[in-house]
Amino acid sequence: MDLPFRDATFDAVCCFGALYLFDEPWAAVDSMVRVLRPGGRLIILTTRRPSLPLSRLGTGAFGRVAGVTMFGDREVTGALAERGLTGVRHRRYPLMQVAAARRP
Repeated sequence: MDLPFRDATFDAVCCFGALYLFDEPWAAVDSMVRVLRPGGRLIILTTRRPSLPLSRLGTGAFGRVAGVTMFGDREVTGALAERGLTGVRHRRYPLMQVAAARRP
């Protein structure tokens, strides 16, 4: 979660299929944003909490046992915007989502 690189080092950071496995996913996002240069891009492919009846998948006991977090449609994009990233884009699929943004 704590990337071993200096601040503002990379033009792009991608996290494909890992965010949902971290105990502290938002700390991992903080680290990704930290190593981005101004104008750098971040893209994340992660899980998506489906609509009912599977909306509890990845939460509660199942999520703890499986070690998987299912993120809601606005959780990842909201986290990017809260960290000051701009141009946030989002694509949803049944059980996954892609979110991308740029560091100003």
